[in-house]
Formats: sequence, C-alpha cells, structure tokens
Amino acid sequence: MKFDPYVNRYISLDDYIKECYGGLPNESMLEEQYNALPDHPGDSIYVQIINRFGREVQINKIQEEALELALVLNQMKCPTKGDLTEELYGELADMKIMMAQAEILFDKIKIDKMVEFKLNRFKEKYL
Repeated sequence: MKFDPYVNRYISLDDYIKECYGGLPNESMLEEQYNALPDHPGDSIYVQIINRFGREVQINKIQEEALELALVLNQMKCPTKGDLTEELYGELADMKIMMAQAEILFDKIKIDKMVEFKLNRFKEKYL
C-alpha cells in the first residue's frame, strides 16, 4: 500500500491503476508513478491484511463485523441468551480492528473531521 496525496488515502497498485488510467499513456508508467509514492509508515499489520486479502474483501469484512456487533448487542437484551460478555468484547475488538483498517482504506482525515463535527454537534445540542 502506498499513500496517494492526491486522493489523500492509502491505495493498492491495482486500485491506483484503475483510478488513474487515462492520466498516463500506459500501465507501466502508472506503475512507475505508483512506486514513487510513499510507503505506509511501518507497514503495519493492518496494511499487510489489506494487501493479503484486497480492498473489497476488507470493506466487506467491515460490514460483516459491524453486523456481528449489532447482533450481539441485540442478543444481550434477550433473557434466554445468558451471559454474552465475552462475545461482546470479542466483537468490539473485531470492530476496533476493522475501524483501524477503515482509516487506511478510506480518507482518515475526512473521517477525523466528521468525528469532530459530530461530537461538536452533539455537544451543542445536548450538553
């Protein structure tokens, strides 16, 4: 994964070529330009996971983990389900891992700005 400052996110070579095609005459020039982009700092385990399985698979995984967290939270209301504390913390951990990947897959700066906006709006409205 490389950081593309033009789109302000980390991007794979395949996605870079798909998104940039037409800007340069051929794929080898795009690959050369991609290789000149800065690497992800530290080549974190999150980047390794994304590189191994691909952007689309990990985006689908974000959806899956969000649904599993929602399901466990809903099941905790059911008196016949018993203690789901371990399952809850497991799903919260999975979601935290997926959100760290989301900050690589999407624009972290835009995510952070939206979080700040929403917290400020909440503060003005309710606190």
